[in-house]
Amino acid sequence: MEGLVLLNALATRLLFVLHSLVGVWRVTEVKKEPWYWLLALLNLLLLLETALTLKFKRGRGYKWFSPAIFLYLISIVPSLWLLEMHHETQVCLLKSRKVEYSAINYFHIKI
Repeated sequence: MEGLVLLNALATRLLFVLHSLVGVWRVTEVKKEPWYWLLALLNLLLLLETALTLKFKRGRGYKWFSPAIFLYLISIVPSLWLLEMHHETQVCLLKSRKVEYSAINYFHIKI
């Protein structure tokens, strides 16, 4: 039974890290800036917590607080925030171009 607890703890944290890495990868693809890969360093905290949990707690978590979930949120929220801000910027740019194009057509401005 203890092996199953360790396996579950390890699998959960592995999924957290993989999802966070997918988020960082998506940010680097969208923003076209490779230095966003530095966000992946936040996963080191989760890896440290994994090692400590497996060694000292034998895979068992705390009753009212989960450090793994807290560290996962710390690692994924910046990526999600950057992607959302990029999306909003793109929407604003498209709307401003529509307004600009409409004004050009309305006032018969030659470009």
